Parts: sequence; C-alpha cells; structure tokens
Amino acid sequence: MTPERLKEWRKSRGWSISRAVRETGVGSRNSWASWEAPGGKPPKWLGLALAAVSYGLPPYGETK
Repeated sequence: MTPERLKEWRKSRGWSISRAVRETGVGSRNSWASWEAPGGKPPKWLGLALAAVSYGLPPYGETK
C-alpha cells in the first residue's frame, strides 16, 4: 500500500485521520499521518486490515 492509496481509502469513506484510527483500531493519529505523508511507509499488513474493514469483518475473536 502506498501513502496515496491509504489517503484515497480514508477519504473515500469521508473519514478524518482521527476517525480512521478510531474505526480501524490501527495505530495512532501521528502514525497514520506519517503513513500518508509523501515518502511515508505504511506497514505491509495495513492493506489486509483495511480490506477486512472494507468487507465489514469483525475484529479477530469477535462475532457479529
């Protein structure tokens, strides 16, 4: 995942960085902002986490 794609994913949902962190349970506001910054390096696992959120999967160990 690139910084640009991460920002596109978040903005496509109409979310602020703070809301993206809250809704996904991933990182902190500062870490998310650094991942989106030019030259940022989102973690490799982040794409999988965002795909799970996109498909409405519950957090591991939880049921709907």
